[in-house]
Amino acid sequence: MNLMKFPNIILLLLFVCIAVSAVQAAWTVDITAQNQLEPVVFGYDPEATDNNYNPALDEITTTPIMGKVILSLDDLYAKKIKKDDLSWTLSVSVPSGSTDISWDTSTVPENIKLSMTKDTTVIDMKVQPSLTLQEGPHEYTITAEVKAQSVLTGIDVSPSKISLEEGKNKVFSAKGYDQYGNDMTGLTFTWSSSDTTAGTIDSSTGLFTALKVGNTTVSATSGGKTGTAQVTVEALPQSGVILSLPELDLKTFESGTIPMTVGNITGGEGICATVTWDSSVINIESFEVNESVFSGLSITCNLTQNSAKFVVIDDYLFDASSPQPFVDIVYKALGNKNDYTELSVCDASWSSSYNNYTCCCTDGSVSIIGMLADFNENNEIDIGDVSKVAYMVVDKVTDNMEADFNKDGDVDTGDAAKISWYLIGKIPML
Repeated sequence: MNLMKFPNIILLLLFVCIAVSAVQAAWTVDITAQNQLEPVVFGYDPEATDNNYNPALDEITTTPIMGKVILSLDDLYAKKIKKDDLSWTLSVSVPSGSTDISWDTSTVPENIKLSMTKDTTVIDMKVQPSLTLQEGPHEYTITAEVKAQSVLTGIDVSPSKISLEEGKNKVFSAKGYDQYGNDMTGLTFTWSSSDTTAGTIDSSTGLFTALKVGNTTVSATSGGKTGTAQVTVEALPQSGVILSLPELDLKTFESGTIPMTVGNITGGEGICATVTWDSSVINIESFEVNESVFSGLSITCNLTQNSAKFVVIDDYLFDASSPQPFVDIVYKALGNKNDYTELSVCDASWSSSYNNYTCCCTDGSVSIIGMLADFNENNEIDIGDVSKVAYMVVDKVTDNMEADFNKDGDVDTGDAAKISWYLIGKIPML
């Protein structure tokens, strides 16, 4: 057949691929051809039960109704000849204009990988819902591959390793993944601690309580699989100058300051320390003095990608019994959901009357709990989030100050422009 003789004609020919043993539930995916003028040669005849392709039985002609033809991909052959992998050939000739091909992605079964392929182009029909064909001949192969049912294969626990002082609490989280490496939803985890003298954990919530110096393994179990994390319980620091950083839950692209505090200090002339972190989770932009309590502060800092060594001098001497902020760490969160980093404080000392003394340190941490401006909570910034910000600007919905990207105290056109530019790749982050 010379396809160029027929405007916008589509031929969908059914073939049988390699067999697999699993029996699949019935399924159908309809493909709609819009702007279609000529009959479509497609499909199957109820008598097409032979194991080989036979044009006399396997093709029927469908006449377009008001420029529209619906073609059905289904498991007919799988049921008739007990073969579960199927393929079709889609041939389209478009002499002029264009033909729109579309399908409902939600009708593709979870256990069927339905792909449309032309040369090196592969379209996942579970993800992409349409295709526009311009003038000229086109030929695609549509393949339905049966995937094995997702099976829980492993469990990751976060954080995977942590040190906690006696009396401190930490909530652990877990996620399971299947044999394809995909996250599995709807799992319920049971938590346990291998040494309950060192620490206990709530079996349903994952809340860990550090009790006594020692080591323990925290386990999350579901469906016969177990993931683990290692916990070291440390003694509380003895009386002395204490430097502390907080534990924070942040969202990707969120920015702000992390306060470092000092306590139990009298007559302190200067404080120095080193802080380390994972730069893939958080970007530290600067260390700045915080003079909300202390005055006459000055700072010098050697800042690298993953660490900083700083010295803070107080012209009027440090005096504080309870923890008070003296340094602000300016940050921007970079990691993905469930990423974690410790903010470790080490090599810390303070000086008084030209003598140096060691500081006790309490480490902080950063856990990434989501993405800034992901208002529809689908783990990405998309057109829906851009629209949400636009609606805030015109007062169609209540302002969410997460959308105040330019930090001027209001959600305005500048913020709408910024998230739009991020979506189209003009800027790297919000």
